[in-house]
Amino acid sequence: MHADQIKNLDWRARKARRKGQATAVMLADRRAMFEALLQT
Repeated sequence: MHADQIKNLDWRARKARRKGQATAVMLADRRAMFEALLQT
């Protein structure tokens, strides 16, 4: 998931299933992207 795809977070509506677990590096990367979007 990209940080700019916030509209896609409704898991129930999409009937999405959990595929796995993100690593700490992946989470830090996404968090940085999200924070950059909020700063602009």
